[in-house]
Amino acid sequence: MDAEVVMSKMYEMFGIEGMKAFKETCKYAKEKGMIVIADAKRGDIGSTAKGYSNAYLGQTPMGEEKIEVFENIDFLTVNPYLGVDSITPFVEDCIQYGKGIFVLVKTSNPSSGELQDLKLENGKKVVKIPAFAFLYLLSLYLSTNTKESLYIL
Repeated sequence: MDAEVVMSKMYEMFGIEGMKAFKETCKYAKEKGMIVIADAKRGDIGSTAKGYSNAYLGQTPMGEEKIEVFENIDFLTVNPYLGVDSITPFVEDCIQYGKGIFVLVKTSNPSSGELQDLKLENGKKVVKIPAFAFLYLLSLYLSTNTKESLYIL
C-alpha cells in the first residue's frame, strides 16, 4: 500500500486557506487508497497536546458533539522532547481511534546534535531519553495491542 506524507508546514504558512488545502490533500490521498501521514511534529504539555491530538487523530468537542477535524489522517509525527506526558494524549487517541504515530528521537537537521547528542553524566546520549520514555509509555499500553501503530523515528 502506498503512503503520502503531507507536510503541515507547507500548508500552515498560508493560514486558514492553507489548512483547508491540507485537509483536501489528505482527503485526496485517502480517496486514492493511500495511507496518510501528517508530518506535523506535534507535542506539547497537557491540554495543548490533547488539543493537537484531538485535531489530528481523535475528535474535537464542539458543543454537545464531537467532530473529526482531519478525518483522513492515519498517522502523525510527534515530538517527545517535553516528556512522556507530551505524547500520552496521542498514544491514547491511537488506541481509541485506530490511528498511529511516529515519535521523533534523532532528527537529521544539521544542528540536531547540539541537544540530541549531548552526553549525560551516566555516559548516555540525550537522544536515548525520548526513546526510553516512549518505550516505557508503550509498555504501559502493550496490553491494548497498539505496538503496530507506534513507531520511533
